[in-house]
Amino acid sequence: MVRVSMALRRMTRKRVRTNAGDGQPFGSPFIEALAEAPELAPLAAARLLARALERTLGWRTRLVPSPANLGTAERIRQVEKVALIRIAPGAGALRIAGDDERTLRLVTRLCANALAGARSHPIEPPRESAGRGRPLVLVVDDDEDAREAIALLLGTDHDVVLAADGAVALSVVRTSAPDAILMDLMMPVMGGMEALERLRADPDTARLPVVLLSGAADDAARVRALELGADFLAKPFSGPELRARLARAMRQASSDRALREEALTDALTALPNRRALDERLAEEVRRARRYRLPLACAMCDVDGLKALNDTCGHAAGDHALRALADLLREELRETDFAARCGGDEFILLLPHTSADEARRLSARISGRLRAPAGGGLGASFGVAALGPDGDGEAMIQAADAALYAAKRAGRAAARVA
Repeated sequence: MVRVSMALRRMTRKRVRTNAGDGQPFGSPFIEALAEAPELAPLAAARLLARALERTLGWRTRLVPSPANLGTAERIRQVEKVALIRIAPGAGALRIAGDDERTLRLVTRLCANALAGARSHPIEPPRESAGRGRPLVLVVDDDEDAREAIALLLGTDHDVVLAADGAVALSVVRTSAPDAILMDLMMPVMGGMEALERLRADPDTARLPVVLLSGAADDAARVRALELGADFLAKPFSGPELRARLARAMRQASSDRALREEALTDALTALPNRRALDERLAEEVRRARRYRLPLACAMCDVDGLKALNDTCGHAAGDHALRALADLLREELRETDFAARCGGDEFILLLPHTSADEARRLSARISGRLRAPAGGGLGASFGVAALGPDGDGEAMIQAADAALYAAKRAGRAAARVA
């Protein structure tokens, strides 16, 4: 830990070159993730580090099975600009693709040290293979007997994880992603109502189904729980009633989630729509401002789509739009975002990316689209970056103006605002 702390101090003093090509402080959220990772289980720690690296440097990261070329005694294997870091025995490896070998070496050493600390915790199974695909329920109660009794009631068809108070529950939610929570109202350290309010304040957990449990017939607490979108069950309760309330809460959450996804998804391309873009744009602008990171935007459309529709029919035009959407999914990183905003227009949000990098990405996509494998289609791109005093909507308007400039320049081109 002393070596890690010294390295962290050096990194906070040092400025490294990010994908944007300009000096950025190599700090939060990666520094925060390094500090938090040793307190988590290995897989959760690896996922946290991966997300932090994508946000901080824009590097590609992935959890992979341990490759044969990573020896059992090795913690790190680096080949040129790709590194593999062992997570834990039987837990695979964290793969990082960086754009600077020296920075990559430093990053992998720090990640390996953080994961070494995480190995003192049990290795949780990957979420998608937990049990037999059964729902994971978090049971929160300061009474150990009550926790165990509820776990027995649910154990036949649920996977159960336990917590003794609301503060521990919030940590478990972050690392284990439960499908639902059963939580006592009155607990030391942090009660159920405070924990529920914090869950609702976080966009990632705002719609997580929660059932509050209480032995007190408190109408004010019941009303507040309902206002926050949680169910309320008075103690003592029967096993069938508990299971029925839980099942109803999970069905409702699933239905709400499906309706929300449908409302935010373009039916033709299965990409997010303009409403989803507006939500993501606000989030990315806040993040870029907070961490002083670059953010670029690219607007594109298919050249000659109207002529294609008139000549070959709308089915051919739909095929062209889907081909472009599929290509965008292939080319973009997990941290990037693409949306269809009506007609033949698509908008890309590219965190940790300069305008010049966005232009090169746009040119690559355009070239692939023109190739026979891409359908021989043309697409024009307009690129803009978030200005020091501008907002997200101004960035999109600038990209729109650059798109018209690209079309006036002969189409199948990319122009920067």
